[in-house]
Amino acid sequence: MSRLAGLKRKAWMAAPAALISAFVWAAATSGPLAPVKVVVARAESGPLEQRVFGIGTVEARYVYTIGPTQPGRIARLLADQGDAVKAGQLLGEMDPVDLDERIAAAEAAREKSGGARAVAKAQVEQAKNRYDLAAANAERYARLRDSATISAELAEAKVADADLAKAVLTGAEAALRIAGQEIEKAAADLQSLRVQKNYLRLVSRYDGVVVSRDAEPGSTVVAGQSVLKVVDPKTLWIRARVDQADAGAIAPGQEVLITLRSLGQHALKGKVSRIEMLGDSVTVERVVDIDFTGDAPLRLGELAEVTINTAPAKNALHVPAAAVKKADGKTGIWKIEGGKTVFCAVQTGITTLDGKTEITGGLRPDESFIVYSPVELRGGMSVKQVKTL
Repeated sequence: MSRLAGLKRKAWMAAPAALISAFVWAAATSGPLAPVKVVVARAESGPLEQRVFGIGTVEARYVYTIGPTQPGRIARLLADQGDAVKAGQLLGEMDPVDLDERIAAAEAAREKSGGARAVAKAQVEQAKNRYDLAAANAERYARLRDSATISAELAEAKVADADLAKAVLTGAEAALRIAGQEIEKAAADLQSLRVQKNYLRLVSRYDGVVVSRDAEPGSTVVAGQSVLKVVDPKTLWIRARVDQADAGAIAPGQEVLITLRSLGQHALKGKVSRIEMLGDSVTVERVVDIDFTGDAPLRLGELAEVTINTAPAKNALHVPAAAVKKADGKTGIWKIEGGKTVFCAVQTGITTLDGKTEITGGLRPDESFIVYSPVELRGGMSVKQVKTL
């Protein structure tokens, strides 16, 4: 019995040691002390095509607002939303109020001033004839005085008659000039009223389509207020917003795929027209204007998704975008050295929509790096490579 008891005591004493060993082995292989299992890859070189994604709205480059140049009431409208119009087409008219009566009065004033001018012209001719006669008599009497045929007093009287006739002629000529000025004023007033009446006609200055009817007949509007809006369907474009980090790769003329919400997955084609110089410092975005290269539906204000095909890099060193991390304010990737993690800073270029990032410095093509780990990595962590991409 004593021997059996000894064996039992040895077994009980050995059990804790075995448990401790098992615990240490488990902790070292699958517990918190175990190396983190990571997926590793190598950088690749090849063509890299960046596509920039953005969201915008359909707009018209040129919107023509049609409205009165002075306050008034709308008398009638001849066009409605969706109507195609031509340049010079009458789209509506404003109520002239008393403008027709003022035009009639101006026409009468012009005719009256014309009659006054005719009278003044006749008076000038009459005064000139009298002056010519008086001047001839004064000259003749002066010769007779010189020959002592008549008295000096009589000759001087004829000179005075000539001077008086000259003054009357001067007054008549002044009256004729004033009458001419009155005619010009009356004509200018009449022309001004006719121009005002012409401005009451709401005329389209360009070919296009009416997209908005902002007032109705009978409404009173102020000068410059919009009554109708006309756009040229050929000037439709999209003003899309893109991340400023991607805007540097965009250039005019690049091809664009456009998807409108109303068209589902049916994509339209376009091209970059311009990149607006003023960016948004709040949203960190820049506006890109995109022209349609084919026929486009007239759906102003509709949401559109755009994919811009930028110039591809022919032989770029690139890594999966998931491998690029941020640490201590730097951009880089995690490498494995001696079973431990080491953060290496790199310089990055473009990032594609399919998850590839260009590396422009800090990494050689033959170097491996960590693509995926189940936990957030830190420097000096023990890791174990379980898969290579």
